[in-house]
Amino acid sequence: MNAQSALAQQQWETLSRLIPSGTANIEEVYPLSPLQEAMVFQNLRNGRRDTNLLSTLFELASHRDVGRLIDALRGVIGRHEMLRSSVISEPLRKPLLVVQRKAELPVEELTLEPDGDPIEQWKEIVSSGRRGLDLSQAPLAWLQITPHPRGEKWYASLQVHHLICDHHSRECITREALALLSGEERLPPAGEYRRYVEWAQESARPEATEAFITGKLSGLEEIAQPFGLSPTDRRAGEIAEALADVPPELARRIHAQAKRSGVNAARLFHAVWGLVLARASGCEDVLFGTVVTVGYRRATRAQPMVGLFINTLPLRLQLAGRTATGLLTHTTQELSELLAYDLAPLELARRAIGGSPGTLPFAAVLNYRHSAGHGSIDPRTPASAVPGARIVAHQGVR
Repeated sequence: MNAQSALAQQQWETLSRLIPSGTANIEEVYPLSPLQEAMVFQNLRNGRRDTNLLSTLFELASHRDVGRLIDALRGVIGRHEMLRSSVISEPLRKPLLVVQRKAELPVEELTLEPDGDPIEQWKEIVSSGRRGLDLSQAPLAWLQITPHPRGEKWYASLQVHHLICDHHSRECITREALALLSGEERLPPAGEYRRYVEWAQESARPEATEAFITGKLSGLEEIAQPFGLSPTDRRAGEIAEALADVPPELARRIHAQAKRSGVNAARLFHAVWGLVLARASGCEDVLFGTVVTVGYRRATRAQPMVGLFINTLPLRLQLAGRTATGLLTHTTQELSELLAYDLAPLELARRAIGGSPGTLPFAAVLNYRHSAGHGSIDPRTPASAVPGARIVAHQGVR
């Protein structure tokens, strides 16, 4: 894929003026996926507050280890196209993702209050003070460092925009950074995001996808509004975040029940989420979003690669008259059919139900991800194996 050949001359000249060092620093230009376009729209609407950030907190033994971490992260950024990317919207007719050959990671120093737990202070900073991020400046990430208020330790908070990074990609970034910190000199070749872009373009089936989504949502009389919240509700700032861990024993029981029912835990959670929405909205025909990993990423998961390889799809469950077993069978069938159209833009669902432009077609989303634990990155790379550094917390979009 040649960057300049894919653009009109006028667009190319515009990019050359907007990118630092001009055309010599442009490695590639990509179209945005539908999900990325939605995130760009949300960023423009929210202004100085951006919730689409993935944050990782490193605890470091000394200030010297902060420098080592910065060098490691620079190495990771050099390996992955998306970590050197920015989004150029104006004055182009359609936003584009521009990969730069070089992009410097911004680093800023913070000061924590001397009293109080530093990790809890960091969580508060991330959750309540998320700053806006200029999407036109690469990389779409920055590092915040701060000394421990009562000791020699330092903390470093890496923030990466969800537009270029999903949760699997975050694990890739932190795993590679820890490997470089531990003295690893050669990492496996990084996957090329351009291959995914090409696959997505070749796999797109616009007519078949539209027919499928329209057919699935045909006859939907109302949108489930749990607790009275609609897709156009503007009270998001009044809603508090509540977190709860699933106890290990309950997790084992859930997986055992799923196995007895002949499904995986993800199917079981989708069925239960449908029941929750039904009880909270009074609807027995519920529509909600489900976040899925697209087929390309599932097929190349072993390859180190950074990017956004997920999509949000509309899942409709009709609960009336179904037994628990019948609901699981129905959910499994609907999810299996839906995954065959994992590149479907949400715009199709919005049009199918007659929603307002720029709004979501549903009021609730389920993002099911299996996690081995709060602080683990990869069982093959335990934090204790890296002298001077460990990961102590994650935070960000779910």
